[in-house]
Amino acid sequence: MNIPVKQARAMKEGILTDLAAWAVRQDLYTPITRETVYQEFLSRPGTEVRHGLLREGGHIVPAKQLIDLLYNVGIPKVSRITALTPPGSPPRAALQELGDDILPQETDPETIGLLLRDLFADALHRAVDGPNSYGSLSLADITRLRTTEEWHSYVNSLDAFVLGSFRDGRIPAPEEFRSGTSDVARLHRGMLRAARKVSGGGRGFQREMKVALVLESTGIALQVTAGEEVSLLAGSLQMATVFAGALSMRLEFFDRGGNGARSGLGHSLTLPSLQLGSVKRDWAKILKAYGGRIEETGTQPPRRQADQQSP
Repeated sequence: MNIPVKQARAMKEGILTDLAAWAVRQDLYTPITRETVYQEFLSRPGTEVRHGLLREGGHIVPAKQLIDLLYNVGIPKVSRITALTPPGSPPRAALQELGDDILPQETDPETIGLLLRDLFADALHRAVDGPNSYGSLSLADITRLRTTEEWHSYVNSLDAFVLGSFRDGRIPAPEEFRSGTSDVARLHRGMLRAARKVSGGGRGFQREMKVALVLESTGIALQVTAGEEVSLLAGSLQMATVFAGALSMRLEFFDRGGNGARSGLGHSLTLPSLQLGSVKRDWAKILKAYGGRIEETGTQPPRRQADQQSP
């Protein structure tokens, strides 16, 4: 999960132990929902889960990522199908299902083989599928891509390797493993080349994601977008208070190809908030750090619904 070992141990002894103890105390016949866990351990006190506001603390975001990962793997695991995690998010291996303390029935090779298959399939998917591989394709592009020989060759190769080499829990020999991964990676590259050809008549992918950092506190909101002027969305330094206050930060992802429509790929991610000693003084430091001209727009982007589910 790209966190220090010291933090992982602190999480195990802290929030994760607290969560496990809390779960044991719940009614055996009442399902524990993800929303209930959010409300109990992750949501900022005094807010609802739908507000998408997290508590402060360095362990909150990694804990949320683990909870989301466990939740998203649940149905595929029960259904005995392979769960794939998107690049940029924690991999399934973060659950450490092969740890010494939770190794599934060591005398059952099939169980271990199927688990290895799922862990491998997730690792392979993340290795060959960059986060921007398909996000720029329109629905019409995807429909055309799925009629190409390159698409079918890639899908058939992936299915044959994952479902064949790991069939009935068997573990492939090293030579078979190397050959299968090489074929999948090669055919994946070919499929992406085909995707670029069918997208927009060969002009390349039609969608482009723009990322902006939005800083907000009482009376002031600032937006920083790569390649653009820093924008003061609301308020001014003169309106800022000298009292302490919270500085909230969120990342806004704009789908240029989606024209801002709700059906586009745009979403936002709220980060843990910081505490300002003096809103006026600390905002002066923030504005000075960016330097140059700051454009005042007077408009503030709306929070997107997806914000409450972002890791």
